[in-house]
Amino acid sequence: MDERLLDVDQYGVLRVPGTFWLGMAVLVRYWVLMLIMLVSAQQAGTIFEMMGNKVPWLALAGETFALAALIAAGSRQPEAGGVWRSIWSRTHVWVVLTAACNVAWFTYASTQGNWELTRAQVAMAGFALLDGCMAWIFVRSAYFRQLFSEFPVAAKQ
Repeated sequence: MDERLLDVDQYGVLRVPGTFWLGMAVLVRYWVLMLIMLVSAQQAGTIFEMMGNKVPWLALAGETFALAALIAAGSRQPEAGGVWRSIWSRTHVWVVLTAACNVAWFTYASTQGNWELTRAQVAMAGFALLDGCMAWIFVRSAYFRQLFSEFPVAAKQ
């Protein structure tokens, strides 16, 4: 038996593990970079330059699926609304959509310039591979399937 299935919170549902949060941080990396740019004025110029001196709106749009799943994970309370319950129960779909969008963004960005194996290009290729791995793990793992099926019972009025 998987011992992770015994780690429940005060509501009797599986606790969201650190591996989920880490995997989702990888999937929503452009949102994380934008947040770092907003918070840290010192790093904003470097991050903006790393992104080609433009905001990657398409990449940000593609990651909104996983961002919604992240918010739903943080909203796992009995008083959460039906929208968050619905999003959480379909997190495996949102992860696959986000991974597909990120890989498509990588493919698009790779075809727009010369492939010279720069550090940024190799990092993007590595992240595209990680996106596929995250989608595979979240979809194929019996543990994550169980996690995504659990949400605290709604509070009675």
